[in-house]
Amino acid sequence: MSDPQPLFTVITVCRNAGGTLGRTLRSVADQTYPHIEYIVIDGASTDGSVAMIRACPAVTAWISEPDTGIAEAFNKGLARATGEWVGILNADDWYEPDALVRVIEAAYDADIVHGAVRYWESDTPKEVYYPRQDRLTWEMTISHPAVFVRRSVYEAEGGFDPAFSLTMDYELLLRLYVRGYRFKELGDTILANMRHGGASDRRWTQALQEAARAKLRHVPSPAATVAYCGWQLLRGGIRRACERLGLDCLVRRVRKHISPMRKECS
Repeated sequence: MSDPQPLFTVITVCRNAGGTLGRTLRSVADQTYPHIEYIVIDGASTDGSVAMIRACPAVTAWISEPDTGIAEAFNKGLARATGEWVGILNADDWYEPDALVRVIEAAYDADIVHGAVRYWESDTPKEVYYPRQDRLTWEMTISHPAVFVRRSVYEAEGGFDPAFSLTMDYELLLRLYVRGYRFKELGDTILANMRHGGASDRRWTQALQEAARAKLRHVPSPAATVAYCGWQLLRGGIRRACERLGLDCLVRRVRKHISPMRKECS
């Protein structure tokens, strides 16, 4: 019989994230779940990040050294993880206080547990993104800060592929999905918070190209993949044009009615 309160590993990767890292660290320290191993992988920061990591009592292990990218940093954390479950929380994201409790309560018959994410602009909550795992072969319809995976799955699959510099999380989840791992969707449960403007949002056309490459690898259907990528380019271009024009109401309408994920104002 599995342990009802297994060790939970949380991994944070960061580089020069001193402006936002504190909230990330506190959100792990404030978890109501009692058995947490917290590993921080810092990419040789030159700001105050290392001092913040040293000062956080919740951190059980950390390193600060250069890496070749986000995927390598994730994999460094996974190599050090000993918990039965693993969550990856980047330095601009933070958990809800009961996130890990909610995951463990639902985890008994799953390999991957995931839920909703609240998105913020600066210090203002804007939208909640609700997952749609049945649309994962279309695009990234699961938000990575709210994804939790058994360590045995990472060990079996080899972790993140460094060939993907922006969409390594989508490639991994798509790989797990098509190989039949058990996903459990906590659809209406907000597990994590995330700010708009991450690397994949800033370099969105490159992210779309990488996502298309992941789909061609795991769901080989070239015509459908190219057509859907074109639709995403059009949809993304319209949204960004509306944002530049200050048409926030139209942007929200597009997100609510066209996106494969359910998105609602927070």
